[in-house]
Amino acid sequence: MEDKLSKTVKQFTSVTAKQSSIRENNIYLLNLLKKTEEKLSKNPVNDTDIARYLYQEINTTCLVNKIKLTNKELALLDKIKEISQQDGWLGRLNSFNTTNGW
Repeated sequence: MEDKLSKTVKQFTSVTAKQSSIRENNIYLLNLLKKTEEKLSKNPVNDTDIARYLYQEINTTCLVNKIKLTNKELALLDKIKEISQQDGWLGRLNSFNTTNGW
């Protein structure tokens, strides 16, 4: 699962980097993705938690900075969302509690 998240984040970073000249405030999104890559390479504690954090932060960054994601970026964001969701009833309960906590 860690490998899947790392690959997805790297793909997301490369796709987002191509949008730098076109899209305003793209630097905020790129910085977030690069920091996440560093976290994953240094200490891959729990990919589900990192994916959940990244999914929420990408959505917040895009909302605050008025960034509209491309179709490729949206597809990669969906992959991150899938990774962030835990399996089983206890995982779903934890996800529900996390969502309600925000």
